[in-house]
Amino acid sequence: MENSHARNEVLTIHLLVRQCTCTIWFHLP
Repeated sequence: MENSHARNEVLTIHLLVRQCTCTIWFHLP
């Protein structure tokens, strides 16, 4: 159960980072 929770957190962070990267790319000239 602990491992599953940690895995879920990593996945959420990965999605957030990916979203930020996409936003930065769209704001580039």
